[in-house]
Amino acid sequence: MAARGSTRRVTIHDVAAAAGVSSATASRVVNGVPTVDPELARRVYEAIEASGYVLNPTARALRRSVTSSWRVIIPDLQNPFFIAVVSSLEEAAGRHGYSIVLSNSDERLDREREAIEAAVAERVAGVVLAVVSEIKSDISPLTRAGIPVVLVDRRTKAFDGDAVFVDNRLTGVIAAQHLIQRGRRRLACIAGRVDVTATEDRLSGFRETLEAAGIGLPDEYVCRSDRRVESGQESLQSLMSLPQPPDALYVTNEPLTAGVFQAAQQLGIAIPEDLALVGTDDNAWMRMVRPQVTTVLQPAKRIGWLAGEMIAARASGGTVAGGLVTLMPTLEARESS
Repeated sequence: MAARGSTRRVTIHDVAAAAGVSSATASRVVNGVPTVDPELARRVYEAIEASGYVLNPTARALRRSVTSSWRVIIPDLQNPFFIAVVSSLEEAAGRHGYSIVLSNSDERLDREREAIEAAVAERVAGVVLAVVSEIKSDISPLTRAGIPVVLVDRRTKAFDGDAVFVDNRLTGVIAAQHLIQRGRRRLACIAGRVDVTATEDRLSGFRETLEAAGIGLPDEYVCRSDRRVESGQESLQSLMSLPQPPDALYVTNEPLTAGVFQAAQQLGIAIPEDLALVGTDDNAWMRMVRPQVTTVLQPAKRIGWLAGEMIAARASGGTVAGGLVTLMPTLEARESS
């Protein structure tokens, strides 16, 4: 960090590095945000004193005012579902005179916390967030700061405000019903992480539908993994190595579906002859490969549009039909089932 007397101006990033905190945390201390941990605040103040850091009064005033941007925090920038949501949000923001700042939490709580801290420090006009964890994600800094928040795709028990979701239980029901109607009786599921509500709801709907049909879902026919393509490949290999492998498979998100399709080709598994496949969400590759992949679609663009309208109305102080909005999924039946 530049010492006193140095010709280089000391920045907030220098202060943060010296204090061992994120730049967002250092900014919150400088701007008087009261929610910073006292020990972290003490370290920031000591770094400020040691460095001779001076905040321009005009910059301070600007930072304390609400900006004309929304921060959008999503867990997976490689997932086409979230890309579609963000695209629609950006269009909504532009219509209302806002811009968006995009943060990728990469399914990590520490990165989510940093993005939330940055949103508070920047005094953004609103935040649209798909949380990392139903239980562990903490959005209270946003609500305490009075920043409008809209959740998308995933719930968290600690927040009962504005949210736009898909009926994820119905997503699992639709997949199960379709495969049963195709005459399949050994149905398996590759699902994502346990602490993601969308995944749990999809798996619950799938399981309940099979049980109601008298088929059931044995434990060995359920694979849990993260959202990565590689996890889909590993999960399929595990399922097909069972003494009696499944004859149908439901996958709860698009990256895992891509991994399953690749692994099926590598293992010489014929789709749908050996294994009927139903995925979730959509991507161009699903329509370009042979067989084309059957999938349960979420209205991603609609989710982004509604979330954007909610944030715009809250930020302007206008009226909005907020609360929980639940949208319906639809089946796109193709060749893989």
